[in-house]
Amino acid sequence: MYLSGIPAGMLVDRKGPRLAILIGAFSLFAGYYPIYRVFDASVNIGVGWLALFSAFTGIGSCFAFSASIKVAALNFPKSRGTATALPLAAFGLSAFFFSTLASWLFPGNTSDFLLVLATATTSIVFAAFFFIRVVPRPGAYSAVASDEPDISSNRLRRTKSRDSHTSFDIEPGMEASNVHFQVPVDDETEEEGIGSGSISPVPPHLNPTLTITAATPTPNPSSPNTPGAATPAAATTPRAVDDERTSFLSTSSDSSSYGTKDDSVRRSLNEPPVDSRRASVDGLQHLDIRGWALARQPEFWRLFLMLGILTGIGLMTINNIGHSAKALWYAFDPKKDPKEVERFQGVHVSILSLCSFSGRLISGTVSDVLKKRFGYSRVWLVFASSSVFLLGQFAGMAVSNPHSMWLVSGLNGFSYGLVFGVFPTIVSEAFGLHGLSQNWGTMTLGPVIFGNITNLFFGRIYDGHSQQMEEGRYECLEGVGCYQSAYALTAFASLAVMVTALWDIFLHRRDNAGKRKVMTATGAFVH
Repeated sequence: MYLSGIPAGMLVDRKGPRLAILIGAFSLFAGYYPIYRVFDASVNIGVGWLALFSAFTGIGSCFAFSASIKVAALNFPKSRGTATALPLAAFGLSAFFFSTLASWLFPGNTSDFLLVLATATTSIVFAAFFFIRVVPRPGAYSAVASDEPDISSNRLRRTKSRDSHTSFDIEPGMEASNVHFQVPVDDETEEEGIGSGSISPVPPHLNPTLTITAATPTPNPSSPNTPGAATPAAATTPRAVDDERTSFLSTSSDSSSYGTKDDSVRRSLNEPPVDSRRASVDGLQHLDIRGWALARQPEFWRLFLMLGILTGIGLMTINNIGHSAKALWYAFDPKKDPKEVERFQGVHVSILSLCSFSGRLISGTVSDVLKKRFGYSRVWLVFASSSVFLLGQFAGMAVSNPHSMWLVSGLNGFSYGLVFGVFPTIVSEAFGLHGLSQNWGTMTLGPVIFGNITNLFFGRIYDGHSQQMEEGRYECLEGVGCYQSAYALTAFASLAVMVTALWDIFLHRRDNAGKRKVMTATGAFVH
């Protein structure tokens, strides 16, 4: 599933979400239904075919998941953290939902459970194909190209919502017939007045020679400071000064020039002239970094390491909670009924799933509040996640009573949800919304790498403390000592992520402070 993240993301970014949804629905059916048929008929087809069918289920999940994340981020820009956290939370809860449903409807009937997976997952994803779409933001300002050469004819004008066909850049999957480009304006920016000298970019792929002028006194076309032909601009920093409000504005090497006040007006106000090139790089446009360009960004490696390490820590507990529970029960009550131990293991799987679901919902909402109301970086949620993870590792080292093991599963599940719920939004703000799906697919390679490292480390430690029983099988009878060293290692890893998150926050504050000074010195006015 994780390995298909990059191709799935590239498809969503280039072709829109609907094709990815179709591929997801087909792949889910092509995976689950053959497994159901093989199980129901008791046919031996070999491990290779079963691996292929299982791969189809992962591919289908990834394609549908990538489409949902991208559409949520595009359609709800003012609450992007919450919007992306909802499908993330539903994705994390899906296994618990279907397993609980099957235990109620078909207890002990694996064949019917597989049939439900084949039909329900396919139907839900396929039904979304007919309803999901990228919704234009109404009530934006648009620049309408004119046949006349006079640039004053291309004024910013207010468009009615019924005339609106697009906002921000035209995204794949958006209906863009008869589109006039519109600069997205949120309510706060509208109240301040976008026509009063604010700067508005024009995406070059719509009209490379189109110039937008502000709704101030009309500049003289012959003036040397009048913005005219397209001015090359290239953004130089990973994040905009206010990336929450500007992340939908694309950047390009052929960006159009920006409307400014006439020099005579600026002189009367004792304002310095605006360099349109400088204005274009000071944060109004967002970056569109994807593919190999990510490897040249130090921020990518910081985020990649933080996500990979934290998810690796969480996956170690998630994938080995059954072994941990069994080890504690063998030491606490060796005569415990094995069926009761299995039920106990299932309870902790449910705790992990529910706490992860809660963490994903909370992180998205809280990150929006931190960003919009207080101006704090969303990376603070990564710091919070690593802090809770640290507590979870201490619990893993200390808890020896199986009745208290809910601390281990609860803390690790919640912190795992915290980091996953906020990270897609962090990625979109760091590298641009237009390449979000592909970049998020690249980021999810981190769990593949670090998840395998932590799982192998846990297994090596656990096996090293195991002994052969009379039946020939190996069991660990040392309780928490079976895996205590593994949690000690991941505790240090949690501390490392806490330090990295604080360093990332410091770098952003320093960069943003520098960009504000540059904008103040050049007289650029940016909402």
